[in-house]
Amino acid sequence: LREQVARLVQDGEAVLRPVEQLDLRRLMRTFTLRTSDGLVETFGPGLIGRVAREAPGVRLRFVPKLDKESGLLRDGTVDLETGVIGKTTGPEVRTQALFRDRVIG
Repeated sequence: LREQVARLVQDGEAVLRPVEQLDLRRLMRTFTLRTSDGLVETFGPGLIGRVAREAPGVRLRFVPKLDKESGLLRDGTVDLETGVIGKTTGPEVRTQALFRDRVIG
């Protein structure tokens, strides 16, 4: 059974793996990012500049994050969302820590 499952996993990974290497210079796409105003102000200019240099056909569309609900990410309306990872984050949402922050008052 172990060998059969291993083959299934390998076949699944092969289906999801791109056939050719992604050429960022030729990529034409708009990505929608849902994030807070603070993150856009802090990281937006640098991100926009880097995208313009490395992927000139890519456009970034920033939409405000007014709540913690991730429905727009789940249904594909949003491509990337930033926020605090909590217990309500579903297992289907792929997460990666960008930084750690603490509030001092």
